[in-house]
Amino acid sequence: MKRELIIFDTETNGMRNCSVLSIACIKLLYDFDNDTLEKIGDYYRFYFREPGESPNMGALNVNGLYDYVIEEKRKNVTYPPHFSKDIESLKEFIGDCKHFIAHNISFDKNFIPFRLKYQFCSMNENIQILKILKGNSYKWPKLSELSDFYKVPYDNNNLHDSYYDTLILARVIYKMLKHSEAREKLLYFLGKNWGLNVAIYSKL
Repeated sequence: MKRELIIFDTETNGMRNCSVLSIACIKLLYDFDNDTLEKIGDYYRFYFREPGESPNMGALNVNGLYDYVIEEKRKNVTYPPHFSKDIESLKEFIGDCKHFIAHNISFDKNFIPFRLKYQFCSMNENIQILKILKGNSYKWPKLSELSDFYKVPYDNNNLHDSYYDTLILARVIYKMLKHSEAREKLLYFLGKNWGLNVAIYSKL
């Protein structure tokens, strides 16, 4: 049995009700019987702010997607200049995939104008695994903290690039499948709508 899943990330012009400046997706195929995870496709695009929307300098100072950077990234591309006009191509890439993973997916999914059926948040699902104290409770781990915990190398200077973040998260997911507690969470998520016995596959 095999399951397609998509790991994705957005970079935006703010926190809500704003333009998507970049989106990246990596499509993976998980083989339950052989316990393998294979990359089968990717999607990486840049867009200008929607007409009339002012730049949010706080967001741009984090992701670096100033107008001149986007103009450079879009050299020789033929897809639309604005994300809102390019939704069908994203749907085409997604195809029949119903399982989506993102770090802080509650943020990223707000910018996708259609329903993502099954969702897995690598941030929330790792709170009780990493157990990073903040005051009297455990805090949401950053992607860099997940990478440190699962021993995934990364370049801090490249974080907040949508494709780089997605690539690092894909590697984290691979390592999570080797960690007993995280593996149980992922297999439960990936087994949704198949009624799989997670206990069996957790012993692979």
